[in-house]
Amino acid sequence: MARHAGPRCPTLSVAWSAQPFSFTFAAAMVPVGALALVLGDRVSRAFSLIAADVVSRFMGGMLLLGGILVLSGILRRCSATEAVGLVLIAMGAGLYGFGVVLGLGMAGMVAGPGYIAVSIAMLRRVSLLLANAKA
Repeated sequence: MARHAGPRCPTLSVAWSAQPFSFTFAAAMVPVGALALVLGDRVSRAFSLIAADVVSRFMGGMLLLGGILVLSGILRRCSATEAVGLVLIAMGAGLYGFGVVLGLGMAGMVAGPGYIAVSIAMLRRVSLLLANAKA
């Protein structure tokens, strides 16, 4: 897997300037994932309604680890690490989106599909990273 062009360990401000969306989103997933990991199904009304404690914690673990890996990949300029982190975030966001729709029904038809769209966008970013690595 190819590394990004540039110095090996950029400063946080350089990393944020180079990849503002990925960096900000990954940084947000670290505390969000940690809360879901600790709180379980109490992290979301939707998950508490469907009694999804283990699923909530699994989702939290994916978001937490994914956020850490994306940040690490950006800072180390390592596409492979970033791609693995993005896949974990995509899986966690997709799981949350489906959980919101299942738990809240019609009341979850805005937030749920929104998170599913984020999941699809993350997977598209992974496909671009992999395509660039092969080129």
